[in-house]
Amino acid sequence: MVRFSGSKPGSFVLDYVKDTQHVRSVRLSGHSDGGFAVLIEGGQTPKQRVFKSLEELIDTYRTMGVLSLPFSSTLPQKPWFFGDLTGEEAEQLLAGHPQGTFLIRFSNQPGCFAASFVGMQNNQPTTLKGLITKTNHGFQVNNYGMVFPTLDDLVAHYQNQKIFSTPLQQE
Repeated sequence: MVRFSGSKPGSFVLDYVKDTQHVRSVRLSGHSDGGFAVLIEGGQTPKQRVFKSLEELIDTYRTMGVLSLPFSSTLPQKPWFFGDLTGEEAEQLLAGHPQGTFLIRFSNQPGCFAASFVGMQNNQPTTLKGLITKTNHGFQVNNYGMVFPTLDDLVAHYQNQKIFSTPLQQE
């Protein structure tokens, strides 16, 4: 999986499973000649290897047997998933929408998601939030109660409970 680097803006990270117990992360930095530079550690001095494109990098690592199957997720296609959004941005987007309007986003806590939704507090509509954590058996809200095998199951449950009604429309 290739993702944006959280610690070095403007860089990417290639994450891959080295064995069933470890995920390895390699930072991909932009190179002055174009393309990407990878710092290869090991030996007495680290070396930098430059690739003309991300495709060349991935093909090289596939040929070497380091990469096999790409990570695939349908999460970005979900109508309720808004990705990298802050809590404040979610609150602004949800302002003025009817009760039950919701979205799911990445949390600022690593490895977690957050649900932001319009609820009632003191008889006034307000944006409420719930932290969604990953457990060994699925997903759980606020580390309490039911565990759902998938995020889809979690969303369906809260829709059935009338806490969520419709996803916020993405523009």
